[in-house]
Amino acid sequence: MSATKSKITIEYLQTVKLSIDEIASFQTLQGNDPLKIINAVLDEFETKVKVFPLSCPVSPDLAALGIIKYRECNTLSGYRIIYTYDEPANLISVYVLLSQRQNVQALLFKKLIMG
Repeated sequence: MSATKSKITIEYLQTVKLSIDEIASFQTLQGNDPLKIINAVLDEFETKVKVFPLSCPVSPDLAALGIIKYRECNTLSGYRIIYTYDEPANLISVYVLLSQRQNVQALLFKKLIMG
């Protein structure tokens, strides 16, 4: 009898959709094709985590705050994706996509203050 691994589901939460909108606006202002950039980032992320969801480390910025449930996938194009993995449900929940230059703590503060 062979064991079959159930398919991993990836859900993109509303928070990541807002951060994608911000990146798209920035890339458009820079004269870049935001759709091409964002699709490449998400494709790289999905390819990596669908094979091994725990391959990315706990987010160091969030771990410094004592928050260790979030993982961080750094992409070759300079972006990072913050996500969690629910192993029993085989579910990856994506919370935010941001530039590697962005400060996660400042982003959290901004979201708390501005809603």
